[in-house]
Amino acid sequence: MERKHVQFTDRDGLIVQAVFVARYLTTDQVGHLFFGGQVSSSCKKRLRYLFDRGYLRKRLVHPNEPDVYFLGLQGRHYIAKVSDGYSKEEIDKLAGVPGDGEAPSLMLSHDLAVSSLYVRAALECRERGWTLEWRNSRELELRRLGVQPDAYLAVNGGDFEKRAFLEFTSVLPTQAEMKGKLDGYQSLIEKLGGVPVLWFTTSRSKLEHLSRQVSRFIYHDWILLGLIDDSSGFLTRKMWWWSESSEPVRFTTPDEEGRGGSA
Repeated sequence: MERKHVQFTDRDGLIVQAVFVARYLTTDQVGHLFFGGQVSSSCKKRLRYLFDRGYLRKRLVHPNEPDVYFLGLQGRHYIAKVSDGYSKEEIDKLAGVPGDGEAPSLMLSHDLAVSSLYVRAALECRERGWTLEWRNSRELELRRLGVQPDAYLAVNGGDFEKRAFLEFTSVLPTQAEMKGKLDGYQSLIEKLGGVPVLWFTTSRSKLEHLSRQVSRFIYHDWILLGLIDDSSGFLTRKMWWWSESSEPVRFTTPDEEGRGGSA
């Protein structure tokens, strides 16, 4: 019996675009975004199709580690065709890289943790009918902001917009590194008129350490601290701490939380 020709679907296009935006996505993360939260046989088949056709490539990882996808050559061509905002040269610079044979490296683990935040933000926005703009660390690096955030997001609910830079700290910075980071954010906050920073870390003790350092920052009220393991629904849940809070707060307000999109 002759096999039916496999067609490139609308969902395939969305997967390719999501991999471009995040820079790296695992099989599990694609499953959460587009296959009902599961790594189903359908999910694996579509990723295999996109890999075989050159839309996606895989990072080098250790045996038994999950596959990590980034844009292949055909995927770059596709993004150039459907995107008005990026040139071919920019797409080539923003696409992920294969790795050096020691993956998953500390840097890749860091990148995948930030990718998990992209997935959670995208799902939360989809549920509420909001739109999400996301800029990954590589794109922010090329913009030469004077500081290196891990990501930037803008959430649009039709009649409101919330913006933020994202930081993820798993290894506590030295005092000099923290000062350099905060000095950079001071300039950026002043330039952009007060875009907050959502700062994730991995434990309560690290959160408290960062909070003490941030409390001496001139714009300490623009930095919200939270735990990455508690980040599901981080756009709307009361999970954020700032240097003067005794109770967790939201990134969005209760009023914004109930608003839908502009449809």
